[in-house]
Amino acid sequence: MKKIISILVALGVVLGLTVMATPVMAAPVTNLNVTLTVNVACNVSCYNITFNCTNGISAGQWIRVEFPAGTDLTGLGAVTVNGGGTVVNPFGLTGLDVKHQIPAGIPAGAGVEVYICGVANPPAGPHVVTVWTETDTTPVTAAFTILAGASISPTSVTWCPCHNVSTNITWGASGNIVSINGFVPADWAMDATNTTLSINCSAITAYVGANTTCSQIPLQIGFDLGCNATLMITVTDNATIPLATGWNLISLPLIPITGDPETFEAPITDVLAPVLANVVSVWYYDGCTDQWGAYNNGPGPVEDFGLTTMGTGKAYWVCMNTTTTLNMCGFKLPCPPAGPPCYCYCHCWNMVGYHAVTSMNLSDYTANLSPAGSLFGCLTYNSSGWATVYPGTSMVPGLGYWMAFTADQACFAPPV
Repeated sequence: MKKIISILVALGVVLGLTVMATPVMAAPVTNLNVTLTVNVACNVSCYNITFNCTNGISAGQWIRVEFPAGTDLTGLGAVTVNGGGTVVNPFGLTGLDVKHQIPAGIPAGAGVEVYICGVANPPAGPHVVTVWTETDTTPVTAAFTILAGASISPTSVTWCPCHNVSTNITWGASGNIVSINGFVPADWAMDATNTTLSINCSAITAYVGANTTCSQIPLQIGFDLGCNATLMITVTDNATIPLATGWNLISLPLIPITGDPETFEAPITDVLAPVLANVVSVWYYDGCTDQWGAYNNGPGPVEDFGLTTMGTGKAYWVCMNTTTTLNMCGFKLPCPPAGPPCYCYCHCWNMVGYHAVTSMNLSDYTANLSPAGSLFGCLTYNSSGWATVYPGTSMVPGLGYWMAFTADQACFAPPV
């Protein structure tokens, strides 16, 4: 029994010592406040962080300031504590160790001001900064809000040559646009309420340059507080036309990028530029005049025999000296203010183009033909030779067609 009592007494002493040795968490800092010189997401700011140091801090001890995710501290400049010099030890991209070096230290309860410049702000929205010290080891947070900078809507537009581009501006804290790809304000204009941006034709042409390759061109728009937004301009649509060695009956699915706004036609040399070196000749039959026109590209001198352009609504015989693919740029519809196309043909056989980038059956493509029922027959030519096209037969982008009409003037507008 004495042995058991001794063991219990000893255990009690140990437990008592254990309780006495349990560390007590130091009190947190108080009155934490964060202010920014610029509180816009796309800016670099100076943060002024003030608080009271509950337990005081000696010279050489650290103060830790941790920023929210999305903050970039790699460009830090000035960092001071109560106006004095400090040693800054960044850890990761969202935290700082700031070692205080003022010999007198900071007494308990005294105010502390940590000034940090060169902070690239986090994304727009509510955030917190976390602060604690070597003596006040419980982290304390202060809330602040980052505003969205100015932005554009929509962020992607389709541009027609010789026409302005207009887009809306959504304002955050930024007030004005100062540059677009480095161009001065003479190239663009804002409306009276600063909510719509219009970039003029000459400026867009300069931005795009000689680019006619069905692509997107990024415009970097700079706002006055250092914010930036990107406007993507789609230059043209894409289309491909397979070309075999020998004769090909083709048509253009798109209005050529350099096409005339009234006839939708462009020079043959522009349309066939990517494959022109392998083109032998191009032929077109005008069913209204009962005449052929041709473009001879070799052998012998390059010469046109009444045919200088190619456009939508027409089919062409193209003779090639090799098998290749024509990649073309253009538009499904003409640029404003031109209206959608309507194509007219004459009695008997005509070389008719298929103006579309997806397949469609013949009856749907000619659904609004006037006079109705005036289409007498339709043929195409492909790798297998001549083929009859019936009302339910699909028409293929890039292929050309011979169509016979019973009316002297047969017209229809392709579906859009």
